[in-house]
Amino acid sequence: MGLEICFTDGDNGEDYYFSLATASGWSLFGDWVDTLPQNEFAGLAELVNEGEYKGTDVLSEQLKKALAEHRPKDRNVAKTARHLLKLMGYGAPVDTARVVNEDDDDDDDDDDEDDLDE
Repeated sequence: MGLEICFTDGDNGEDYYFSLATASGWSLFGDWVDTLPQNEFAGLAELVNEGEYKGTDVLSEQLKKALAEHRPKDRNVAKTARHLLKLMGYGAPVDTARVVNEDDDDDDDDDDEDDLDE
């Protein structure tokens, strides 16, 4: 199963989805985040543990610092971290970032089926 990062635009409330990682890849990333000093990387910890954090600017800065000062030993964790950092560049600094299952953004599927019946 894959996970996506969803950025909710602070200005207009629109959601933007980007492929993020596999569930196991995200779990390994979370294990790495759990090793970081929580007082310095609280935003990353909240994103991993709660699945959501408002302020992609804060997340970006924390992730840059974490990669520089606490480089992951696992190549796949480092790859996930760099990919997440790249994706955060697409959102506005005040966006809310949420981690969701890839299928969770298909809320309108029922509406599409109704349209076929017309």
